[in-house]
Amino acid sequence: MAGSLAATAIAALALPRFWPALHDHLYSRHRMLAAGVHRIAGDRAPSLLGLFAEQGIPRRSRPEPVLAAGGSAGADPASGRRASSPDLVLVVVDTLRADALADYGGDPEWMPHLNAMAARAAVFSDVTANAPWTSPSVASLLTGLLPEQHGLLELGDRLAPGNRTLAEVLAGDGYETAAFVANAAVDGSLGFDQGFQVYRELRCDGAYVRADGLREAALGWLDARRDASAPLFLYLHFMDPHTPYESGDAPGFWQPEHHRPAYLRELTFLDTELARLLPALRRRLGADTAVLVTSDHGEAFGEHGGYGHGHALYRELLRIPAILDTGTGRGEHIGAPLEARDFFHLLAERARGGAPSLASWAASRRRSVRYASSYATPRSWRALGFLRPYATRRLRGVERAGRSLLWSSFGDRLELYDLVRDPGQRRDLARTRPEWVRALQQELRERPAYAVVPDGGTLGAELAARLQALGYVE
Repeated sequence: MAGSLAATAIAALALPRFWPALHDHLYSRHRMLAAGVHRIAGDRAPSLLGLFAEQGIPRRSRPEPVLAAGGSAGADPASGRRASSPDLVLVVVDTLRADALADYGGDPEWMPHLNAMAARAAVFSDVTANAPWTSPSVASLLTGLLPEQHGLLELGDRLAPGNRTLAEVLAGDGYETAAFVANAAVDGSLGFDQGFQVYRELRCDGAYVRADGLREAALGWLDARRDASAPLFLYLHFMDPHTPYESGDAPGFWQPEHHRPAYLRELTFLDTELARLLPALRRRLGADTAVLVTSDHGEAFGEHGGYGHGHALYRELLRIPAILDTGTGRGEHIGAPLEARDFFHLLAERARGGAPSLASWAASRRRSVRYASSYATPRSWRALGFLRPYATRRLRGVERAGRSLLWSSFGDRLELYDLVRDPGQRRDLARTRPEWVRALQQELRERPAYAVVPDGGTLGAELAARLQALGYVE
């Protein structure tokens, strides 16, 4: 095995013609070796990819262009604030499944206050996350890029400074930027604080600060804010309803039947806190404040034999809610298929007075193909045991025309689902519809290649302990 890996690494360096294919193969199967090879190759890798561009083969590793920093056009000379720049609030509720809300098929009694907000706001009914766990998913939301493009793939990876975050774009447009987060997976030490003038990681003796504590911290800061002449971008990351469930006795690993009831208790608690927070934000900020409530991923409750998140790419993990309240009181449903990273562009455009019609904006970004992935390498020998079959994962999925293809490195496994007839992804058609498999495999081959070498590192003891309390670290 070691000899074959070494030979592959040598070939990647010695045969530049095949670098893109080997580059992808190494990262999907042997990430540690791939990072080493990429570093050894240094600046030669992009130039080798350039050889393919010269031959008419697209250079797939180039990320999508992001919005450049804006100037002061349209500013109010008296206040220095652009008249068309509303305050922006991004509320990320960790682990919130789309079907927790009535508009997405959930019981109206679970989250009545958030459902009431949705009735007077724009509801994006078909949004998928780009990863089924927090760090890469939020990094995509904040950069507009796929995980393979921004380079934050695994636990402990750091968001590379070369990525331009939403906070940096908005700060360049004259916004004040602040964040209050309760999840260690978006800790500032991992690069999530890029562009934020204030970045508060809330901590407590338990696994995470609950919604009432985050609400009080954010509103307290707003009340103490002295200069409100600049528009504000505020990012709030709630941990309820992530495990361990704090609203009652947390169910154990061997009590999967109790996980869903505990999750629903967390929804009730969180909904009450959001009912206190959101009106208070609007009172303190402008009437035209745009509040986007969304999630980083969903949660599995045994639909495909698994619980939790991160280990698969099924819809219960990728389908997320997205509700934008602009204060107009007019409700609308927008059905264009989108990815979570599209909201990077929406918030940046609204900051510049753009996207007046949300339906038109969504139609312009309508995605015919959607992509998601998940990666993990065990950090502890304990994670290699038979009780943790998903400890090592290399997962990629693509969706097109109502069909979903999921690839796993566990034996090069492929799963195929017809999402129109089988939205719960119960019937695998990979063997019976090989023509669909081939078409979607081509879409996977056309995915953006790895554009950034992941900046992996050793987790500090304090951060590792916080992540362990959330179940991320063994």
